[in-house]
Amino acid sequence: MPESHTEVRGTQPEADKPALKREFTYASTVALAFGFISPIVALYTIFGLVLTAGGAAFWWGLLIALGFQLAVAFVFAELVSVWPLAGGVYQWTRALVGNGPGWFAGWFYTWTLVSGLGAVSFGGGAYLNALIGVDSPTTLQSAMAGLAIMLVATLANTVGRKAMKILIAGSIVAELVGSVLIGTYLLIWQHNNDFSVLFASQGADHGKSYLLGGAFAAVMALVGFSFFGFESAGSIAEEVRSARRVAPRALIVSLVLVGAVVAYSGLALILAVPDLKAVVAGQSADPVVETLTHALGDGVAKPLFALFLIGFLAAAVAVQAGASRVVFGLARDNAIPASKTLGRLSQRDGLPINAIVLTGVLVGLLYLLSGSNIYVTLIGFVTGGFFVTFLFPSIAALVTRLKGRWHPGSFSLGRWGLPLNIVIVVWLVVAGVNVAWPRQPGTAWYVNWAVPLGVLVVSVAGAVVYRSRRDLMKVHERLDMRQAAAVVDD
Repeated sequence: MPESHTEVRGTQPEADKPALKREFTYASTVALAFGFISPIVALYTIFGLVLTAGGAAFWWGLLIALGFQLAVAFVFAELVSVWPLAGGVYQWTRALVGNGPGWFAGWFYTWTLVSGLGAVSFGGGAYLNALIGVDSPTTLQSAMAGLAIMLVATLANTVGRKAMKILIAGSIVAELVGSVLIGTYLLIWQHNNDFSVLFASQGADHGKSYLLGGAFAAVMALVGFSFFGFESAGSIAEEVRSARRVAPRALIVSLVLVGAVVAYSGLALILAVPDLKAVVAGQSADPVVETLTHALGDGVAKPLFALFLIGFLAAAVAVQAGASRVVFGLARDNAIPASKTLGRLSQRDGLPINAIVLTGVLVGLLYLLSGSNIYVTLIGFVTGGFFVTFLFPSIAALVTRLKGRWHPGSFSLGRWGLPLNIVIVVWLVVAGVNVAWPRQPGTAWYVNWAVPLGVLVVSVAGAVVYRSRRDLMKVHERLDMRQAAAVVDD
C-alpha cells in the first residue's frame, strides 16, 4: 500500500508548499466576484429561457432566489473569515468534517465551474456571432464562437493578474452601460408594457395555477443561475491581502451589487419587450437581442453587443480563475491525478498555469459531449451542480454548530448563525431537487435528465478517482476552529 502523508494543516499553506501571491485588494476582490457573477451574464444568459417558462412574472422569482442566496453568502462569509485558502468550499468542508467530504466538495465544485465556464463562453458566442454578421448561427458556429472566447480567456488568465484586472475593469464599464444606463433608457423611453405584466404569465402557465401548476417551479429552476459566483471571493482568498477581514465583505457586497443590477435590468427588459406573448410562445430566437435592436436600432445595438461580449469574456476569465484555483488547491494536497503538474506555479507570476490550461481543455470536451443541446444542458447542470456543491460546506457548518464546536472568526452571525444555517440547507436541498426534476418530456432524454445524470456521472467518476488518490493524499488533521478563528489577520 502506498505510504500516506500525515501532517497538521494550519491556516496557511506549509512553508514547503507552493503559495499564491497576495495581489488582490478589497476593491479588486469585489470586482472579480462581480465579474464572476456578471449581471449581463446572469440575466441575459437565462432571460429567454425563463420568460418562456414563466412569463413576465418570473421577475419575482429573481428576488426570491436572491434572498436565499444572500443567506448562503452570509454563512460562507463566516467560513472564509476562518479559512481564507485557495479552493473555498473544498477547504471549508475538509476543515470542518474531514478529507473525504472535503474532497468531494472540491470535485463537484471543479466540474460545476468548468460547466459554468462552458455556458458563459457559449452564451458570449451569441454576441460574437452577432458582431461578425452571423445572424442565425448553427450549433457548430455557436460552439466555435464559444471556444474562441474560451481561448482568449485562457490567454488572459495565463498572462498574469494584471490582464485579468484590466478585463474585469472593462467588464464593470460594460455592466454600467449595458445594464444600468441601457436599463434606464428602456424604462423611460421604451416602456412598451405596463407594470401589471409582472403579475401575469402571458400564457406560460397554460391555464393552470402559476404556483402549483409547474410554471413557478420551472422559473425557480432557472433563476438560481443568476446568483452563483459570489463564493469566488472565497476561492481566491489566499491571494487577497488581509483576507480574513476583506474576503467576507467582498463576498456579500458583490452579490448585493449583482442582485440589484439584475433586478433593475430585468425589469427594464421585461417592460421593453415588444411582444411578450410571442416570446413566451417560443417565437423569438433571442428576446434580448431583438428587444435591444427594436429599441435602439441596429446601428446602436451592435456597439452595445460589443460591450456585452466584454462582459461575457470577463466573466469567463473570472470563472476560469476560480476553477483553476480549486484544481490547484486539490493538486497541492496531492488529491487528484497529475497533482505534481497541476499543483505547480509559474515562477514569474506565481500562477497555476497548468490548472488554467486544463480547465480550458475540459470545456472543449464538454462541448463535444453535449451535442446539439449544448446550452440548455450546461445551464441545467451548472445550476444543479452549484446547489449540490454548496450543500457540502453548508451541512458541514450545520453539523459543527450542532455539536458545539463552532468558533466564529472575524465575521460572525452570532445567534442568527444556527437558524440561518438550517434555512440554507433546506433551501439548497429543495432548490437542487427542483432543478434536477425532469420537466421537459418533449426534449431529448439526456437534456431532460441532464442534472441527475450529470450528478450521477460526476459522483461515480469521483468515487473512482478518490479511491485511487485516498492513500496518496496529504491527510490533514482537522483544523481546530478556535485556533484558526483566533488569527486576526494575514
